[in-house]
Amino acid sequence: MTNPLHSQTQIHSNIKTIFTTAFFALLFFLCSADRSFTSHVHGFNLRWGQILLLICALPPLYQFKIELQNHQLRTNFFFHWLPFFVIYGIAAIFAASPFLTGLKWGWGIFNIGLAALVCLYAPKDKSIEKGFQWGIFLISAFIWLEAIAIYVFSPFTIINKLSPWGPGAVSFLSIPIGYTQISLQYMGFQSYRPNAFYYEPSYAGCALSFALFILFILDSKRSNFKSGWIPAIVVSSVILCSSRSGIISTVLFLIASPIILIFFKQTSVLPRSIFKAFVITVLLIGLFCAFPNGRKYMEFITGPLGADTTSRIAEYKLGTTSEGNRLLNLEESFMFWMHHPVLGNGVTPQSGGNGNGLSQFSMATWTEIGMESGTLGVLAFLFAIVSNISLAWKQSSDFCVKTVVLLACIIHFGVQLFLSQTFPRLDYWLLFFLAIRLLINEP
Repeated sequence: MTNPLHSQTQIHSNIKTIFTTAFFALLFFLCSADRSFTSHVHGFNLRWGQILLLICALPPLYQFKIELQNHQLRTNFFFHWLPFFVIYGIAAIFAASPFLTGLKWGWGIFNIGLAALVCLYAPKDKSIEKGFQWGIFLISAFIWLEAIAIYVFSPFTIINKLSPWGPGAVSFLSIPIGYTQISLQYMGFQSYRPNAFYYEPSYAGCALSFALFILFILDSKRSNFKSGWIPAIVVSSVILCSSRSGIISTVLFLIASPIILIFFKQTSVLPRSIFKAFVITVLLIGLFCAFPNGRKYMEFITGPLGADTTSRIAEYKLGTTSEGNRLLNLEESFMFWMHHPVLGNGVTPQSGGNGNGLSQFSMATWTEIGMESGTLGVLAFLFAIVSNISLAWKQSSDFCVKTVVLLACIIHFGVQLFLSQTFPRLDYWLLFFLAIRLLINEP
């Protein structure tokens, strides 16, 4: 006979797992929202997800204190970041705008420190991994909803332009479903690039493509019938948001990871899961293209937005295109960095002063850090990342997990941080420390 006490305990355990999984899904979703679910105070954004993050980080602080007192290995993940924040703090003291630089210093400590605490000290029942998986899926679902609303059910969709050339709020049947970037007209066709609740498609594409490692690792544990679908939804949403940095990162990941695993004769189901996700992605995009406006939008992505990128890069000196502006900004940011190469210039206020919060000049994270904390800051930042990954790498024995995580981090820090800015971005660090967690707590 079944033990009633055991059954009741199992039910309570299942309810707890469902609750914690839903909590972490909501946490990641809210920590990724730039334009909604935030409070704006004098040009500064306070994400509601940061409040949840703070609440979630309080219990691990006690465990962290015990490990710190016992000199346990895991605390080294935090110590690796001390040189960077010490250098950045010194740079803030000598900066032309010490208040703004100090504010960003505190912002970085809050986001990076609490992201590490939550990810490294969360329960080992896989609720955080599954929660992040569903949070990532939810973001992708909103991008799909926007794309379908705009290009399939356009008569029922309203796009409220927030500026003549920039973001627009998307409503379907008067229900807000996210934001889109108003883009170019192509052969009389007005294109809109859905990006859920992010500032712009680039942030959405980079975050979702960086998140692929967790999706495929979890997907390899699912049955053959269920595998492939969630990664395919996410990969196809990266395409639909038309982020070139996200698409480049996704292509690199999808090509390199199975090649490496097959080359080293790994028998895991990861290569098969990646191939299945690729096939499902092709089918989903093909179905989207069955609708006339969907097909025109894909022609826009592969045409003027994608294929013409190289020609626009060649004319970057003119500064009349997005690619040209980015390259010119990278060049100018480096020159600005070289004005104070050792400790940098601190945060440089943009036009409008403090009303613009912590808006910055550089469009690339690496030059952003160089401008604000100098060469010493860049080296300390790189040291923290490499040391964290190296320490976690030594604690893992699963070659497949190590390969997928390392490749995702190389693409993120080696490609995406040259194509996006704001180093304390919370969703990036939640994903990074989740990668560390997967290495030290093998699934």
